[in-house]
Amino acid sequence: VDPYCLNERLRERAQQYPFHPGFPTDDGARFLSLAHTQDAYELEFPVYSTRQQCRAANIKPGSGRRIYGSLFDVSDRALEVLKHLEGAVGKHPSYELKTIVVCRIDKEPIAGTAQTFLVRDAARDTEHRTTNFDYVALILRGLRGNGNVPSDYFEYVKQQAVQNNPALRERLDTEDWAKQPARE
Repeated sequence: VDPYCLNERLRERAQQYPFHPGFPTDDGARFLSLAHTQDAYELEFPVYSTRQQCRAANIKPGSGRRIYGSLFDVSDRALEVLKHLEGAVGKHPSYELKTIVVCRIDKEPIAGTAQTFLVRDAARDTEHRTTNFDYVALILRGLRGNGNVPSDYFEYVKQQAVQNNPALRERLDTEDWAKQPARE
């Protein structure tokens, strides 16, 4: 995720939740490093996002490979907003906040814990809905923008998206998803 984009999303969401007076507009989330999971996970698209209008990504523990992503330092207030943004609160939350072990990828790799949102089993989409090109392109651009992601990982992300939505195969292989706007 583009750090600018995350802070913009946090600011927009903070305005929707009145329990966040004085939400920080400039330091809600600070990019730390690219990171990967220490343990093996499987990238999947199991839950429908009304905001994205497609199935959204999740990491499923137990099989697969290391999953790459951005590591942020998030303020307590920003975390509360993220819980709403990611659907981790309410009567029927889709996600739950979990602590996982990650390895930072910067000058000196460092292992430590981080919190992430994982899909609750009860929230898994049982309808035959799929992810879409724009959402997958957003993930790929975010990975590209933070550098140091192995090239085979981009192919893995595409493969997992195509597994959910075979109609994406040609577009992800031939269309230049990198030229799409980086912010959403």
